[in-house]
Amino acid sequence: MAALLSVGLVSCDKYDIPGMIAGSSPSSNERFAQSKAYNDVHGFEHIFVSGDGYTFYASTDSHVCATANGIRRFVSAYMADSKAAPFALFLGDAMDRKNNFHLFLETVKPVSEGGRNLFCTPGNHDLYFGQWTEYIAAMKTGTYLVEVSCVSGETVLCTDLLICLDSASGTLGTEQRDWLESVLSSAQGRYRHIIIFTHTHFFKRDNSQGHTGNFGLEEGYDLSALFSRCGVDMVLSGHDHFYEDTFFKNVRYLTLAAIDDTAPKPCFYTFTVASDSISVREFSL
Repeated sequence: MAALLSVGLVSCDKYDIPGMIAGSSPSSNERFAQSKAYNDVHGFEHIFVSGDGYTFYASTDSHVCATANGIRRFVSAYMADSKAAPFALFLGDAMDRKNNFHLFLETVKPVSEGGRNLFCTPGNHDLYFGQWTEYIAAMKTGTYLVEVSCVSGETVLCTDLLICLDSASGTLGTEQRDWLESVLSSAQGRYRHIIIFTHTHFFKRDNSQGHTGNFGLEEGYDLSALFSRCGVDMVLSGHDHFYEDTFFKNVRYLTLAAIDDTAPKPCFYTFTVASDSISVREFSL
């Protein structure tokens, strides 16, 4: 029976058991090297919005399989909002099993066709079955910066910094961590708000993800101290599938609920960024 179960799991197209043990995609350091190589050539996005504030949309964990209804409704709501900022965030786990990334890409295509941006970060499911090859080919990079400048006419009123981190392996790895510290050290005093978005969460009160839970204690402590020291305002993550709002060392950590079709209450979120605050609203599908 144990042998049959083992064979069934190895042949399953949802759980990449060999990949969980030995890794079927490049390591954190290897993925960061690929992302950095792309960034060094192409640079980073700079978004401009009118006025001194803006609202952006965010969702996570669509786990696209046979259907993509949750992420499709998120895209529809975002594209129907003419007042929304020209970018939205997706926090990882685009697909649920192998050979479904194309369905996610087709579903979010209206965003780019409408002249807007969907900034994504990879999740652990996006690495299974060696799917990082597909992910990086489509998304180009998994670690990057986005600057958002609020303007009035030709005058720049303020600029915010968004930092995308690749935590799909449950860690940043040493190279990405050192890069992050360099970025944050040089960012102090230059930006109104600093927002980090990634997949793996830092805090949790439930155990929905079992052994693939949040950052390890030592790395979580190190990064939270870095965020606090360098003036990060907010850290957005997914992975846990349940909403959680935690304030720690003057940094707000938000774990967003899943938009997965099979979730008990699929949700997406809007974030309204103002001079002195960042507020969040949840929308149930």
